[in-house]
Amino acid sequence: MNPKIRRALFAVVPALVLLLGLGTWQVQRLSWKQGMIASIAAGEAAAPVPLPATIADANALAFRRLVAEGSFDHSKESYYGAAVRGRDGGPFVLTPLLRPGAPAVLVLRGFVREGSTTHDRPEGVVTVTGFAHPGSQGGFFTPEANLATRRFFALDIPLIARAMGLDSVAPIVLVALGPPDQRPMPEQALPKPANPHLGYAITWFGLALALLAVFGVWARRTLQEDA
Repeated sequence: MNPKIRRALFAVVPALVLLLGLGTWQVQRLSWKQGMIASIAAGEAAAPVPLPATIADANALAFRRLVAEGSFDHSKESYYGAAVRGRDGGPFVLTPLLRPGAPAVLVLRGFVREGSTTHDRPEGVVTVTGFAHPGSQGGFFTPEANLATRRFFALDIPLIARAMGLDSVAPIVLVALGPPDQRPMPEQALPKPANPHLGYAITWFGLALALLAVFGVWARRTLQEDA
């Protein structure tokens, strides 16, 4: 093999493997996102059903619309994440809903302005309509939870339950749905995630093809010049 081409391959082959790996990863992400979107569409089309007393498979309930009845324990009120609504930034209120004869369920009640404490805290038995979120562990860039202030940045259900002092909790978070004039401001609809992964996959595979084409043209000219 031509020495110049052999040296070039030490750079081209790892770059090609990386580009193909990124393209394959985006294809896998595309399949995962399509499944999520299908689950959301099915959940939006179905009528709300009562939240079961026991949940064997949290993922089977993901993005299903549910109705739960119980009483909020506002003494364990916590906060999750950060968002912007209009010109205001702030977290979401996260409160356990205590259910007689069943584990408590964490309810993501809605958005409040940062530092605000004047939102409604209903007493007595309430009925909450929302959709099920199976929780998450967060990623490498997710900020650490502040257990002292009960401020969380991932819906890590076991961690949140321990911080709240709950002995038993359902393995889902119930994301409340409702009109935007409530405080906290609940979600008005199920999420509509973007699905750009096909474009990303085409980009990475296209770059891999372009790398091969450029290398092929260069290698051919090198062989002709050294002949």
